[in-house]
Amino acid sequence: MSKQSTLSNIQSRRNFIRQAGSALIFATSPIPLMSLKSQEDPTEGAEGQQLSVWVKINTDNTVTIANPTNEMGQGSMTALAVLLAEELDADWSKVKLVHSPVDPSIYGSQGWSGYSMMTVGSRTVNSYFDSMRQAGAQARYVILQNVAKHWNVPLETLITQPGVVLHPSSGRQIPYGEVAKFAEAVDQIPEIPIEKLKKPEDFQLIGKVVQRYDIPAKVDGSAQYAMDINLPDMTYGMIARSPVHGSKPTLKNEASIRNMEGVIDIVHLDHGIGVIASSIDLALKAKGALSIQWSEGVTAENHSSQEEYARYTQIVNAGDYAYRELVKEGRVEEAFAGA
Repeated sequence: MSKQSTLSNIQSRRNFIRQAGSALIFATSPIPLMSLKSQEDPTEGAEGQQLSVWVKINTDNTVTIANPTNEMGQGSMTALAVLLAEELDADWSKVKLVHSPVDPSIYGSQGWSGYSMMTVGSRTVNSYFDSMRQAGAQARYVILQNVAKHWNVPLETLITQPGVVLHPSSGRQIPYGEVAKFAEAVDQIPEIPIEKLKKPEDFQLIGKVVQRYDIPAKVDGSAQYAMDINLPDMTYGMIARSPVHGSKPTLKNEASIRNMEGVIDIVHLDHGIGVIASSIDLALKAKGALSIQWSEGVTAENHSSQEEYARYTQIVNAGDYAYRELVKEGRVEEAFAGA
């Protein structure tokens, strides 16, 4: 999607929100937004002013940012907050993160098949890069608009530094926490043009060494994982998957598996056998006891990826292969030499 079409879509969605009579402060982004009144507020409990579905500035000078993706060890939870905090000019030492509700229509990014909240294929930062920066820039605009009104000065005369609004000509300054005490809704938030966003040379967070937000909790044991969730009557599932793509399973000892302690059900799949049990340990035990006969004759049965690499080399070295060149741009050898 082009930036121009993205901005047009944003404007259309904003018109819909405005016509619906929303009196809330939105820091919109290339993501469909809905009224906060009808949605769970991920920053609920944090004192201060809600700027958008993404941000709340708090009277203790902290900034609470909603994180829309899973943290799977690659740092996405920190990275997306950094994108927003950069344009918001937030003091990173005062940033707090919370998980957003699972609602792709609000917190998703544009993917291959609509809006999603997937954390996969190194797409997280790439897909959220522009939208999170736009959300941060528009939240900063809301802060500036409120300060301009409070001080009765033109908005254009104000600047920001991390966590602070300044009026250079008078020497006045005010921290975001103080703004939270008097901030009000802004009727219209203009789209912040790409050229008005920070230039890379002005970045203070993006591309810099920033402490991962999730590390302290993982070190002291307070971090919550999916395995820590325990709900009433909760069940657990495990799948014994086909060792070869396309091979189908036949379970030979279904009766004995169903009689095992804690086993609730067995699910037959095209690519494996699923076991549902009352605990993770019993599910694992049942999975290990499955006796499965896998069908033969599938194409992948005799395929070796390791041998394929060697075949690729032979094809290239032969020089007479019937393959067409898809892209040829620049001179690799020269680029490597000058890199």
